[in-house]
Amino acid sequence: MMSSLATRIARPFSVRRSLLKLATVPTNVLVISPTTAGALAFARTFGLMRPCIITRGPITASVSWPFEDCLRSAAEISHAFSGQPELPTSVISFPDQLPCITSTCVMVPCLDQPHAFSTLEALLVLRHRPRVFALCCTSRRWGFRLVEIQYADAFDVQGQLVSLGGLVGRLLVHLISDLANPPADWLARKQLALKSERMLWLQAREEMKDIECLLRMQLQSRFCDRERTTAALAAVIERQKILIGTSLP
Repeated sequence: MMSSLATRIARPFSVRRSLLKLATVPTNVLVISPTTAGALAFARTFGLMRPCIITRGPITASVSWPFEDCLRSAAEISHAFSGQPELPTSVISFPDQLPCITSTCVMVPCLDQPHAFSTLEALLVLRHRPRVFALCCTSRRWGFRLVEIQYADAFDVQGQLVSLGGLVGRLLVHLISDLANPPADWLARKQLALKSERMLWLQAREEMKDIECLLRMQLQSRFCDRERTTAALAAVIERQKILIGTSLP
């Protein structure tokens, strides 16, 4: 109770300090933050000062923003900014609440097990090389501070990316640190849990069960191509064996 009250009192000062620091940056920036009430307050104020895009997720979509048409999905942002040498607008990203799409995620150590995080922030860095900042709560008992993230050594001397996973980890380093001891106003606990390795494994196992059931039903059909369906069923069963063999405790 006392911690929550102190956080609310400290929030306006944290927002002001962060905005003053960004006011000295002439270019568009990428800001990465855990989804906290304080970070949302920062985003609401920042968007009134300069144009920005905010990542769409279940939490940000439920917020009443004081400016219109500011939310975009990760896919919309990546497509809209393609081919542009610099960020056309600032971006505020809340990775912990972004839905997990397996093809565009990488596993990053977080809490007690790996979690899937979008590669959106890494993609923006690869394409546009913006200055990147994190709203960091770790060194503050209450409130947060704005910290710049340096990522130059994620690229070799030719400017080629060394490792996508390494770059994602670098960009999320403050986020992961904050979530190890989350602030009192953190809002994305439920969303982050859905991105854990164990939850993704459980989802994959249930999907395989559903596909097996459909294939067995198809085998009962009069017009079934039994050879192909039997082969597909065998592949699904084999996949389930692999999932069981690599199951988590």
